[in-house]
Formats: sequence, C-alpha cells, structure tokens
Amino acid sequence: MQHNIKTKAKAKASELDYHIGQTVKKIRIIKGYTQQDIAEKVSVTFQQIQKYENGKNRISASKLYEMMVEFEVRPSDFFDILDQRTNNVQKSAILFDRQSIEIVSLFRQIKNPELKDAVLKFVRGWTQKNQ
Repeated sequence: MQHNIKTKAKAKASELDYHIGQTVKKIRIIKGYTQQDIAEKVSVTFQQIQKYENGKNRISASKLYEMMVEFEVRPSDFFDILDQRTNNVQKSAILFDRQSIEIVSLFRQIKNPELKDAVLKFVRGWTQKNQ
C-alpha cells in the first residue's frame, strides 16, 4: 500500500521580501555593521544574513524585530517601500546607490559636531553650484 504524503512546499521569497532584505543591507552598512556582527546579534549565521539580504530567504517577524532593535529603527523604515494605494513595492523607494550609503556611513563616523557642520556646508555649496 502506497501513501501519498503531501509536503508543504517552502514558500519562495517575494518581491517584498527582496526589498526588505535590501533595506536590511542598506541599514546595516549605514550603521557600520558587518553581516557577521548582525548574525551574532540575532543568533543566525552570516550566511543566513546573506540570504535575507539577497531575498533568497524570508526574514521572520521575530528576526526582523531583533534587527530593528539592534539598528534602532522603526518598523516603517522597512515597509515605507509599499505604495499605500496598491500595496505594491515602489521601485524607487529606499534605493540608495553604493556611494550614497558609503557617504552616510563615513559621515556618521565623524564625532566632532563642528566638523560635521563644515562637511554639510561644503556639500550644500557644491550641490547649489551644480543645479
């Protein structure tokens, strides 16, 4: 007698899962964490963090919460990418290029408030010249 055992297929990560993973990556880099740092904080392997960031695996609610606490961000920082009318992922939301992420990360490392103000003044001057 043969039994037909149905197994629950593993749910594939969706477009939203991919964008949440990319948001995790961007916040992680901006905050100055490595994949290993975050993996240790939320008790997973760094390979699992890679899979989250690449959208290969879904992030559970509890792991996402642990990351929010560690990153000191709000839940909306992960979900602002949704179009409120259609619930579809907005293509342009929270998509920073690598240089923007690096600038923010480096700027956060400046401890001297006067130096931070000088950097801002410099950047504002250049952006006004190029408009």
